[in-house]
Amino acid sequence: MLAKRKVYYVNCAGEKIQSNYARIVVVVWLFLALVLTQSYTANLTSMLTISRLRPKLWSPSKVGCDKNTFMHNYVRDVLHYKNVSLISDGDEYLREFEADNISAAFLEIPYAEVFVNRHCRKFTIIGTTYRFGGFGFVSIEHALIFQKGSSLVANISEAILELSEDGTLKRLEDKWLTPNKVCLKSYQNMTESTTEENVDSLSLRSFWGLFLFSIGTSSVCFLLFLGHLLRNYCRHHSSQVADVNASNESVSVKTVRVARYLMNAEIRSPWRSPSSRRVVPETEMS
Repeated sequence: MLAKRKVYYVNCAGEKIQSNYARIVVVVWLFLALVLTQSYTANLTSMLTISRLRPKLWSPSKVGCDKNTFMHNYVRDVLHYKNVSLISDGDEYLREFEADNISAAFLEIPYAEVFVNRHCRKFTIIGTTYRFGGFGFVSIEHALIFQKGSSLVANISEAILELSEDGTLKRLEDKWLTPNKVCLKSYQNMTESTTEENVDSLSLRSFWGLFLFSIGTSSVCFLLFLGHLLRNYCRHHSSQVADVNASNESVSVKTVRVARYLMNAEIRSPWRSPSSRRVVPETEMS
């Protein structure tokens, strides 16, 4: 029953493949198509799911924050994290993360963006951004407090205005706070206009080895098959050298006969009638 269904399916789909070389080529390209399909399916699945994954921070987890700023009191008193590790500089954050001493870190926005921009392959910014008065990177949120009547007010304001007008502040922000091209990501709840670039996206270059193997296998099979046909043609043609008509054929006629033989895998016997043909056996085709 299964065998009959298989034969019926082959007959309906098309001619059955006779040549072993053709079978090899079909298997190789089907394998390539399977790998491409599965790879792009997995890549699309990861694009749709990974962006929604968020690590969970449990209450016993240890978090880090700067010990020289108000962040410690805010994390402890407002966010109610009890297991807090006080860290002095950015390099110490990296060491604490690599040693698994902390699970997360609370940083002010500029420091967080600089840290992630340097180590974007290992860390990312998630969760809610807590905004309150205080430190900012020379934006509307920044605040500089001076005593009334201080002569520094005009000088500081003029200096900040000059830095803003000549583009110094913009260059500093692009250098330290803008993600680089390789690690460009969208910082949710923090930056509104960032273009996401997938570092591990698939392209044709990702499968150059498979394409090279498939093309090489197809080329070798084609050359072997062509050589097999030419050998059969020469063998049949050598048996007809004694025939006068065959020896007096022009070059164009011989070329047409060779091309017809290669296309149809058959040769016409000159001493037979035009309707008489010798079909190459299946064993010779393969």
